[in-house]
Amino acid sequence: MLSDDDGTPSPSTLRSSSTVRFRDKIVVITGGGSGIGKSLAHAFAREGARLVLVDLKNSHTVARDLNSLRDDCDDSTSFHHLAFTCDVTNPRQIRHMIQQVKTKYGKIDIYCSNAGIILPRDDADTINNSGNNNYHHGSNDDDSIARHSDSQWTKILQINLLSHIIAFRELLPDWEDKEGGVGKKKGDGIMVLTASAAGLLTQIGDASYGVSKAAVVSLAEHIAITHGSTVQVHCLAPQAVDTPFIVDQLLNKETTNSNSAMTDGILSPDVVAECTLQAIKDGSFWIFPHRRVQEYVHRKATDHTRWLRGMQKLRFNLKNQQQHVSKL
Repeated sequence: MLSDDDGTPSPSTLRSSSTVRFRDKIVVITGGGSGIGKSLAHAFAREGARLVLVDLKNSHTVARDLNSLRDDCDDSTSFHHLAFTCDVTNPRQIRHMIQQVKTKYGKIDIYCSNAGIILPRDDADTINNSGNNNYHHGSNDDDSIARHSDSQWTKILQINLLSHIIAFRELLPDWEDKEGGVGKKKGDGIMVLTASAAGLLTQIGDASYGVSKAAVVSLAEHIAITHGSTVQVHCLAPQAVDTPFIVDQLLNKETTNSNSAMTDGILSPDVVAECTLQAIKDGSFWIFPHRRVQEYVHRKATDHTRWLRGMQKLRFNLKNQQQHVSKL
C-alpha cells in the first residue's frame, strides 16, 4: 500500500492540544469497572468530565466511589456519574446502552472502547480436552491457534474487535451529522480504542489475543483515514499493565518472576490513563505508554525477517524458562 503523504496539511489532520477540553464532556468508558477503564474514569473525573461507566460488573461501584469523592474533580458539581451493566458480546446491549446515554444526555462526546479479554490458558485446555475441538497440539503446546476452540475464537473476536465496530457504527451518524447549517468540526466525536502492543508486535503463545488486537489497530487506522475529518481517533497500545486482567491471565503466575520479556516495564493503569488523556489533548493517534514500543515497531519494519527470527528465538527461550520453573 503506497502512502500519499507529501507533508501538506489535510482536513483530517489531528487537532492541536489547545482545543480539547474535558470539562462537562460526556465520556463513555467500556470496561470501566476495573483496570485501565477504572483509571481512565478517575483521570477524566479530575478534569471535570461526566462519566458513564460500562462493564459486566464493578462499574456501579466505581461510579459510586467517584460520586462520593468530589475532591477527585476539579471542583464541585451536581452531576452524578452513571454506570451501565452491559455485555459487549451482545450487539443489542451495546446499541441499547449507547441509545440510552444519548437519550439522557443528548450526545456522547468521547467513547473509550476499552473492554477486552484474554482467554485463560487453563480454561482453554479444559474445553479443548473435553472432546469438542480437541486438536492435536504436538510439540507446540503454547500455540493458542490449536489450544482455543472455535467458540473461544469467536468470543474473543466479539469482545476485542466487534464491540468496537458495533459501537462506532452507532456513534458515527451523530458525530458526522451536519444538517441544520451548524456543521461539525474535528473533535465533536472522540474515539479511543484500546488495542495493545501485542497488536503491533504479536503475542507469543497467545494467537487469539494478538490477532484480535492487531485487528483493532487496523480498525483504528481505518477510522482515522476514512472519518478523520470529523472524528478524532486514538489507538492505545500498551505493553503489560498492572491490572488483574494481566496479572491473573496474561502472565503465567509460575513464571512471572523469571519471564523478564513479559514483565519488563509493567506500568500502573493510572500512568496509562494519564498518557491517554494527554494524547487526546495533543491530538496524537498513537498512545504508547511504554516508549520502547515505538523502537520495537521500527525494528520490525526495518528488517521483518530478522525480527521474525528474533521472536522465534525469544519464544524458544521463554518455553525453556517455563519448563525449568515447572520442574522446580
